[in-house]
Amino acid sequence: MIPCAGVDAPTVTATITRTPTVTLTVPPGSTNTATPTQTATPTTVVTSDMTPSATPTATPLFCVGDCDGDGMVSIANLIAGVNIALGTQPVSNCPAFDLNGDGMVTISELIQGVNNALDGC
Repeated sequence: MIPCAGVDAPTVTATITRTPTVTLTVPPGSTNTATPTQTATPTTVVTSDMTPSATPTATPLFCVGDCDGDGMVSIANLIAGVNIALGTQPVSNCPAFDLNGDGMVTISELIQGVNNALDGC
């Protein structure tokens, strides 16, 4: 198991209890002076107390050009990205195109959006 940042690994506590079983064997036909044979058979009981912990969830990957957050880049998203790059729309219309957060949409960001439209996010 690979630990995830901020997620505790489960705590496992095991308790082992051994209970010996003693069997006395007296051979048939013997008198009261016979020495009994003792056979010890250990019995092991294992119990555990697992403490549940949070299950890590995958953080969704950022998809350049996915204006509406549906996991896909549509033609409408690409048009919005081009309009932002041309300065006819504000970046706030599709911040998913502003990969580096500089307040602009560059050619390389548009190309990443087109690739995401073709190949998926």
